[in-house]
Order: sequence, then C-alpha cells, then structure tokens
Amino acid sequence: VSPCVQKRQKCDAVGHGSPYAPGWSEAINASGSQLNIIDTFGTGATGTEIDVSFDASGDPGALARVEWVKFIAAFFNKEPEANRILESTEERFNAIAAQVRATRSTLPTLPPRVAFLTFLAGYGTTPSRWEIEQTEYLLDILSHAGAR
Repeated sequence: VSPCVQKRQKCDAVGHGSPYAPGWSEAINASGSQLNIIDTFGTGATGTEIDVSFDASGDPGALARVEWVKFIAAFFNKEPEANRILESTEERFNAIAAQVRATRSTLPTLPPRVAFLTFLAGYGTTPSRWEIEQTEYLLDILSHAGAR
C-alpha cells in the first residue's frame, strides 16, 4: 500500500470496512471516491457509476491473470510501468517453462502427477470433504511446470 494511502488511513481520511456493514455504500459515496473496485460478484458495490469490476481471479491462464495489472494501471496513468511488469513477468515465466521442457525431454520417466487439494469443512447437514482443484489457471501452471 502506498505511503499516501497509509497516511490517509492514520488520520481517518480513509478506512477499511466491511462491504457487508450497514451504510457501506453510503460511506463510499460520501467519501468522494471516483473509483470503487469490486469483484465479479459485486462485493462492495455501491450501485453507482464508480463501481468497476476487477476480475483477475476469473481469468483462466496464469499469465492472463498478470495482465490485469494493465487494467488497474490505466486508472492511475501507470501504463508504462504495468507494461514493464507484464513483459518482465512473461519473460521469466516463459524462460522457466522452457527450462522445464528442456529438462523433461532428457528424463526417461513420465511427468509427475500433481494435484491441488482443498478441504471443505462441513456445515449443517453437509459433511466435510476434500476436493481436487480443477481451476484452469492451476492446470495451466502445472502444465508449464512439466506436471500432469
């Protein structure tokens, strides 16, 4: 968080609150904010034109998620910095993926099997259970890492 935002928070010019708290929308609108970044589900929405959906977590590819830095940068006139970050990240990601492919091609064994597991605690009549994550960006990362 930038020093400016930290300073504004110390003097109560800006605060952190729950978007589910009574009066959330009114407080955001009264703050004079010109931008209210919300998620795809509308969490924290004010119902006004300042609400902007930021959906990086819904993008299916690992690098596609990084690209959202360009979207946010546009609101702060930071496009050149965002482009440099994205370019650097893509270069490193692709270089690592190339190293993995080169190494895998020399190995006589099958790629390792990898899974991301999530524990879902039971609630009411629903029992606790484990689930294998099948999210596209995780499968993308595993594929680039040489796993299956």
